[in-house]
Amino acid sequence: MYSRIRRAVTGSIVASALVLTACQQGSSPDPAPEMGNATPAASPESENPAGEVIAVGQPITDLVAVGDVLAYRTEGALTIGTVDQLRNDEATTVEIDPSCGDLNEGSADFVLACGDTVRIIPADSPADERVRQLEDPATTAALADNMLVVANGEASNVTIYREDADPKTIRVEDATDQLITVPRADGTESVVRTNRETTIIQNIELDKNRQGGTLRVGLGVGQIAPGADGLVIAADTMGPQIAVYGYEAAIRLQQTAPTEASPWGAAWDPARELAWVTSTAENEAIGYRIADGVPVETQRFPTLADAQNIRATTDGSVVVASATGEGLQIVSPAE
Repeated sequence: MYSRIRRAVTGSIVASALVLTACQQGSSPDPAPEMGNATPAASPESENPAGEVIAVGQPITDLVAVGDVLAYRTEGALTIGTVDQLRNDEATTVEIDPSCGDLNEGSADFVLACGDTVRIIPADSPADERVRQLEDPATTAALADNMLVVANGEASNVTIYREDADPKTIRVEDATDQLITVPRADGTESVVRTNRETTIIQNIELDKNRQGGTLRVGLGVGQIAPGADGLVIAADTMGPQIAVYGYEAAIRLQQTAPTEASPWGAAWDPARELAWVTSTAENEAIGYRIADGVPVETQRFPTLADAQNIRATTDGSVVVASATGEGLQIVSPAE
């Protein structure tokens, strides 16, 4: 699939100055004063959100998926389960410290950085949780090719933990706000990070213990999400636009398209091969087909207010989470 996309966009990767500055290893120009530090716009009151809404009673701060298993985070807990388990109140609840950082997904596990430890929770067996002790506190973590990669929102470095080896800390451009695992076409995995203050996106060259190329996500990056075969879906909140990146030897911008105001949440839909973003300003989720080299809107539905997180499961369900307590929204393939 990714190879089709790559061929389609060859010759069209030249982007506007607002979208992309030069790709340099470990270097990014200073942003203009009006760039960076993106935040999601507050939503108007929601009206007739699509699909089914499950009351949660608390703001949902993170939502990720491993296959058909979802995990969402409220202040002191993770709730883990399939769509049916969430509907039927049969999901697993895992207590967490409210001070823990970002919740991320790997190929088989949910990953949560909690200061001096990282909690690794298998999607198919949450009770078999593993805990990894860290040398320095982390606010975000990712698993890639059996390596644990951690970062801190206040430090300009990333640390790689390998089995039976001392941790390796490398310098990177600015601190890390988001860190994700990206599956690649050759079966390996990589790690991509962002910094919202400088609106950069950067890959980590795990095999070489160094930072990779550094790009800018338009005017102000919101969320990024992993896709198939090296794809990364990014919401340029301040653009406003969707940006699609590809990762082979280094991260590269592939496609962009304008969106509704304040796109924040981002996701890849493996069932329909669509890139999704949520507009918190408009209470909309928009799905884009990207196989032809330019994102083309093909799906749209009204969301809950403050839909800051979105994911799609392999069975075709699109799930949206409200950051202000309206609950969890499930839109089935038929809808």
